[in-house]
Amino acid sequence: MSRFEGKNGDVVRFESVDAYMTEIRDRGVKLDFAGHGTWSEWSGGLTGEDARARAVTGDPSLVASFDASLSALTATVGEDARNVWTSDVYGSRPDVGAYLAGAPRCMKRRVKRETETRHVSIYVSLVAWSGSTASDMVKRGVAIMGLLSALQSMRVSVDLFLVLDTAAHDPKRGDVGDYTQVIRVESRPLDLSTSGFAIAHPAFTRHVTYSYTHHMTGWRSLFSETFTASGLCRVWRAGEDASEPTKRYIDAIGKRIGMLPTDVFVCPMIPGDAVLRDPAEWIRRNVTQALGHQEVVT
Repeated sequence: MSRFEGKNGDVVRFESVDAYMTEIRDRGVKLDFAGHGTWSEWSGGLTGEDARARAVTGDPSLVASFDASLSALTATVGEDARNVWTSDVYGSRPDVGAYLAGAPRCMKRRVKRETETRHVSIYVSLVAWSGSTASDMVKRGVAIMGLLSALQSMRVSVDLFLVLDTAAHDPKRGDVGDYTQVIRVESRPLDLSTSGFAIAHPAFTRHVTYSYTHHMTGWRSLFSETFTASGLCRVWRAGEDASEPTKRYIDAIGKRIGMLPTDVFVCPMIPGDAVLRDPAEWIRRNVTQALGHQEVVT
């Protein structure tokens, strides 16, 4: 029976993964809403009770693979995320437009990125279309941790939140709209064993958060009304450009959960996701957004 007692657009916040798991325990939630059970490419081969335990104690088996993947990704990103092009009187490449305009600073050179941004929040949607494989979800999680690492290496303080934005249903009242959960994840420092499990492992998303959502809301649809109204579902299925629908969705969900313009929102996982196509480029782009500018003028 649905326990959803709120209204459309309700946001429920948890101060930590531990607090979330305590809520699940106290409400007697059975972690059995798994769709395809323990199929390895659905939940990584874990049961709901496996996921319950590892969400609290961590998963040491992830650490070695995370370390290797993060090292490789960091090497690929290199200094590109930390440096920007600046206009100057000398440099390694010309700015033709500035030269033709007679500007003295008509050359470009790379400099360390300087920014007044000292804090940013990253909000990660846990929603993943049913065809997303466990291996792709882990790959996405590694890229998210790579983004966190890149920002922290620039002395930017990062707060990390997991977001589950779904459509709720109460059989007594009918459809009641969207239900959004926001879970803070410890990121200073980032514990690859415990925080990494929540961020990247499909068993946390598909066993833990989906079961809690179904227990609390009746679970009408994985994708929220806000997500559907943005047009993302339609363009994704049609294979069309998703940039405008993505902006609409981020604007809408950002207002609901209180995001700042420099905060980063990682959208629900859908086919052709940019974070899977080119993780290093995805990190560079989101670092630029988080720092709020692309060029430093010296």
